[in-house]
Amino acid sequence: MTTLKAFFMKNYWRFSFSAKNAVKSLLAVFAVIWLATEIAAFFSGAIGDGIKANWPYFFLIGLLWTIWESRPRLAMTERVAGKDATIEIRVGDCFELDGALVIGSNADFRSAGIDRASLQAQFADRYCDSSERLGTMLEGALAGEPHSWRTTAGGRVKTYDIGTVARLDAGGRVAYFTAIAELNEYGKAHSSPGHIEAALAKLWSYLAHRGGMGPLVVPVLGSGLSRVGVTRLELIQTIVRSFLAACEARKFTEKLTIVIHPRDFRDHEIDWEELRFFLRYACKYYETGVRASDAARGAGALKR
Repeated sequence: MTTLKAFFMKNYWRFSFSAKNAVKSLLAVFAVIWLATEIAAFFSGAIGDGIKANWPYFFLIGLLWTIWESRPRLAMTERVAGKDATIEIRVGDCFELDGALVIGSNADFRSAGIDRASLQAQFADRYCDSSERLGTMLEGALAGEPHSWRTTAGGRVKTYDIGTVARLDAGGRVAYFTAIAELNEYGKAHSSPGHIEAALAKLWSYLAHRGGMGPLVVPVLGSGLSRVGVTRLELIQTIVRSFLAACEARKFTEKLTIVIHPRDFRDHEIDWEELRFFLRYACKYYETGVRASDAARGAGALKR
């Protein structure tokens, strides 16, 4: 997503644009121009008069600067206090960013017949050539993992615990497929906030013991077809809190990037400024033992 496109989204004007900051920016520009005019007039009346005569152009410069300062910020980054780790939240496409991908999956790790818009299907198309090959790779990666059997209309299938991780290296891209949802009798995925929290805890543990140390790219897990009954803002906060708790025990990456799909940024009420305050205070007070949720409430109070 480009900054220009974000300018025309109602959620930007509703949640991110600040009229107060825009006015402050405009007044600051005019103050600089006024000061420059006074200084120029002190040394040369002709220069001062020239500036005054062309005030519409300087007014336009002030407006352009204010627009630039008020532009949508589509990424934010904070360093975790006391740790060599940063958390970035950005609007974009997971596949365009460097780092190992985290992809939510169903507990059966079924790859056939899944929605073509899902990240799992997109990964198959980009790096595995087909869903069938992805299924074969997942089966190999899960060899030896604890599982049970369940009966479906198509026969008996293996199912794994929530939080089970399958590491794939396909087409030069590493991805950690993580079970975050269970399939019902109709083949539809269903998850819950508890499932997301459990899956994240097991994912961080897996990465600490069996993963690499490179950057991680994580979508807003549970925001797609998993039918989790909470907002995307709450899901992002859950990922941040879980990551910070895991950082306290061990180090497994130096950068976590949480990616919000442009469609979600456009269609759903994601308060960018509230998210910025949450991330800043959660990372800042992590070292002092203040819970991220408590820090977020404090940030909200200061914001108001």
